[in-house]
Amino acid sequence: MISQVAGKITKSIGDISRARFFLPKPCLKTLYYCLVYPYLHYCIIVWESTPKTNLRRLVSLEKRVIRIISKSTFDSNSDPIFKELEPLKLSDVRQLELGKLCFFFNRSLLPSKFNNYFSLNPLKQVHSYASRYANDFHLPFCRTNLRKCSVSFQGPTFYNSLENDIKESNSLHSFKSKLTKKDSYELLA
Repeated sequence: MISQVAGKITKSIGDISRARFFLPKPCLKTLYYCLVYPYLHYCIIVWESTPKTNLRRLVSLEKRVIRIISKSTFDSNSDPIFKELEPLKLSDVRQLELGKLCFFFNRSLLPSKFNNYFSLNPLKQVHSYASRYANDFHLPFCRTNLRKCSVSFQGPTFYNSLENDIKESNSLHSFKSKLTKKDSYELLA
């Protein structure tokens, strides 16, 4: 699946590369959000749970298209370009989607098939009063590194690392804006 996504992105990068001579940066950024971003975003929770070594091609393609949009050289540092253009990196998009999945689960907004996918911390079920970890998810036991890459482990790990202010958001919109406003999501090891 990653090779199919990479193939689609490569074709789109060619189109954006040809258009960079005629279009200004805002139009190229719009092309990025129309031609590349949907492929990076589509089912990211499923295919990005692969080990990080398998994602190198997608990360390099993402950096390449960002350099093309900013009309930078092929070897320039991509971090300042990401800050200037303000798109979310691939890892940030995944963490945003993991956070949204846990947010929906915590508020019982997912279909009933997901009722047993995560489990809340047992402290919430033991006490009627609030404790420090009452809003956290229980982390499943992981014997292998492959299991640590799974959504059922990465989602709760990321959600538990968030500040309580973000976790207690009233709506999805406020959750997303607080999450993207702060530099609170970092690449999980």
